[in-house]
Amino acid sequence: GLMTTSGGMETATRSAITISAGLPAEDAPAGPASFDTAGTGLVVDAERFRTGVEEAEPGLLGTTLAAADRTVGYVDLRGASGDPAMVVAMDLRGRIPLASVNTFPVLADLPPEFLGASAERPVVEADLIVSPDPGIVEFALERTPADEVLVLVVSAAASEAMRARGDKVTPLVLARGRPGALLAGAGSPAGGVSSETTRRQGVVSNVDVAPTVLEFLGVDTPGAMLGSPITVTGEPPTDLHRRYLEWREVVGPVGLIALGLALASLFAGLVLIFGAR
Repeated sequence: GLMTTSGGMETATRSAITISAGLPAEDAPAGPASFDTAGTGLVVDAERFRTGVEEAEPGLLGTTLAAADRTVGYVDLRGASGDPAMVVAMDLRGRIPLASVNTFPVLADLPPEFLGASAERPVVEADLIVSPDPGIVEFALERTPADEVLVLVVSAAASEAMRARGDKVTPLVLARGRPGALLAGAGSPAGGVSSETTRRQGVVSNVDVAPTVLEFLGVDTPGAMLGSPITVTGEPPTDLHRRYLEWREVVGPVGLIALGLALASLFAGLVLIFGAR
């Protein structure tokens, strides 16, 4: 499906804050996350992400899961760069209980198996795994002890080229089932997605990601979160993005023409009303 970036999140960091809070964080700071190792996990500098977020609470997803005895893990085998995905994994205090971060960038091109047990531990022990690398999906599905998994691949922010043409929706992929079946590509035919937030076939919001994770793990969604769980419904929106871009190209000129006609009608009405005087 397509995912709207609530609040105009033009950077991956702001979108990550929105996902972790379940509320838009339009004026939140951008840039990488600062972090330190702490035992088997990490501690992120959460305070810097609280600027300009108003009611949004960066890390609410992680704290809600921790309160329900659910563990969050973070895996980044490409390099210890402080990726915004850390914001999605942290709790309100910036803590990530389980983490595997590649501190040797020269090893980034090696397969995850090379790092052995340090990379496998979050996958085996955590209820939610967050990673900035979609390549971790296969690695996780091969090693998870879970009978059923939910996989969400989220493009955090629109690229500069997309924003230049007024395209602010990003792709989202959702899969749910047994790990072996997902690896084999078996299961139900592809479908579309929707949510109560958008009520649009094929379109969801980035504030829906956290409630979707919480519902799957059997945890109640906090009232502070704005979104609602994503549901699979209808046909795949294969043609939806093309039609969206065509609509963007048309709505600008048409909108200006409509505005011009409305102003002209208003001016004519004022002339008729006040001209008699």
